[in-house]
Amino acid sequence: MKIACDIDGMVKSYPEFFQYLIPGLQSEGCEVGLLTGIKEDQSEIVIDAFKKKGITLDFAYFKPEELNKLPNGVWKAVICRYKKIDYLFDDFQHDNPEFVADFIETIGDATVPFTTIMSKNKPDANGNTLKDYVEEIIQYLEKNPIE
Repeated sequence: MKIACDIDGMVKSYPEFFQYLIPGLQSEGCEVGLLTGIKEDQSEIVIDAFKKKGITLDFAYFKPEELNKLPNGVWKAVICRYKKIDYLFDDFQHDNPEFVADFIETIGDATVPFTTIMSKNKPDANGNTLKDYVEEIIQYLEKNPIE
């Protein structure tokens, strides 16, 4: 099984979780590495940071400078297909509908995506946080009780 993890909004947001998850999955025979929109010229710095935390990666795919204008959702989906990644942990640009749509449209059902919901309560593509949505729903329910 091949599992990829995004860095920004995922590994950086939940470092303790991934510090245990990555070696744990590897001990079960999984290949675990990175799939990120971070540019290739930053790869050495990123990989060294993982090594300092005691994490050895089986692979790392960084976005080439030549493909920088390509949407991350499409780029990651193509890499998932091309490299036969079974699972992807990604924040999907904090629930950005375009990113998610690009990814799903391109990947189909070849890779299973795992994501957080509104990572660390940051605004989504609509500028709303989870708290905003909760308040809106509560206001609605106060005016329209569910029986």
